[in-house]
Amino acid sequence: MLKVNSASITPFDREDFYRLASKLDDCMDLMQAAADLNVLYRLGDLPGGISAQVRVLARMSELTADAVPRLREMGDLSEYWSEISRLENEADRPTGGW
Repeated sequence: MLKVNSASITPFDREDFYRLASKLDDCMDLMQAAADLNVLYRLGDLPGGISAQVRVLARMSELTADAVPRLREMGDLSEYWSEISRLENEADRPTGGW
């Protein structure tokens, strides 16, 4: 949020970046809460599908972190969107671990 305040990113409104940063923060908070509940209730090993979901989320996070700096120059993000869409579809498929 501090970087958004000090940056001059002309193609996008600051509010859009605040919203993006807020949604990403919410997502991280929810994942942390899920992990905390696992520890609190001593659930132990989780179904394999959860590990697969976490791997997809981690990859999506890496891709997003790599893509955000390219917004300044409005660099080509078509590969980013294609891979994010593929990962989203992968996450939506049911797995045998659930």
